[in-house]
Amino acid sequence: MSKCTIGLLLNAANLVYRIEGENNDLRQDESHGDYVATQQLLQEVNSSGYSLTSDKTNPRVKNSKGLAAACFAPNDEQSPVIIAFRGTDSLRDMYSNMNLTLMGMVEKNLREEAFSFYTKIKNKYPGREIVITGHSLGGHLAQYVGAKAYATEENLRKERSLHVRTFNTAPIDTLYGQLILKNRPGIFAQFCNYRLDQDLVSRLPVQNYYGNTYSFSTSLGAIASHPLRAMRKVYPDNIKNLEVGGINVAHRDLNTLKEMVVGIKETYAVHIKGQWFAKYRMGSKNKEIIDEALNSITEKLYENPPDFSAALNLVDSAKTRVSGPVSTSLLNLLEQEINNVKEEYTLENDKVKPASETMPEEPVQDISPGF
Repeated sequence: MSKCTIGLLLNAANLVYRIEGENNDLRQDESHGDYVATQQLLQEVNSSGYSLTSDKTNPRVKNSKGLAAACFAPNDEQSPVIIAFRGTDSLRDMYSNMNLTLMGMVEKNLREEAFSFYTKIKNKYPGREIVITGHSLGGHLAQYVGAKAYATEENLRKERSLHVRTFNTAPIDTLYGQLILKNRPGIFAQFCNYRLDQDLVSRLPVQNYYGNTYSFSTSLGAIASHPLRAMRKVYPDNIKNLEVGGINVAHRDLNTLKEMVVGIKETYAVHIKGQWFAKYRMGSKNKEIIDEALNSITEKLYENPPDFSAALNLVDSAKTRVSGPVSTSLLNLLEQEINNVKEEYTLENDKVKPASETMPEEPVQDISPGF
């Protein structure tokens, strides 16, 4: 069975930068330094049980509005289909777009073309789970498409079969996202943003992202930490091997929970990095307690079946030993998510009712395409 992982999504987001020309040819770049050759990226995609399809586009294609995107399909009929959007060609291009830098907005035509590409892929693979990914501006487009889809597709809100994973994403702020936050904020559990803590673009004045944002520590500078090759180098294998999606809601949310555990651990380390008390006072002690607990929780979640009760006991134990609002809030959030997934997992296994019905549906108002 094919497997959609964070490492695979990194490769997909990388490959879409290599598509060019009127015929959507794949540019055959060679490796140099940390820059990965096109053929190596393709081989790694194929080894994951996926392939780059003929559904791809770039700004040089006739009638293009500037979009670069590609679809990656699994070799089986169960794994998620992947859509990848490309970012800008350079940081200079990013700075030239003041709407994106200051408002979290991009050109309307580009957003519309991105959503049309998603619609095309959704219709080609009806009923399939979809993961949308992108880097920089591509991450912004991935968030936009995901938010619009959830805001306007009632069945999607019930199934939660669309996931968004971004890398060093540019910020975003849309009416679709605002409506979801108001009516169904839990939908954004399907969105995760991966970033390096020094990245220039994801530290723009508007730091607004949909879903969870996981920051990873790096010694690279603000510009050097932005490219995908930097993320590929910094992320350890346990991050790259995290799976996205699943065969049902419970399985999908279990995989998202596993992401959260690792993400909390890394983000907490970034939170205390550089604080004057971190090494010698409570920040360091809290990190030691949380790291130990999260490592053990990860082991319990990977058991077959997952040992949710043991994971919850580990959270409770850690809560009694940490100090400070940040540490306590992180553990409270984790406890809530473990309980939610435990309930869904039990319902799915007992066949009492579909896991998608564990949370009452609250209607989200559809938005005019004019926005």
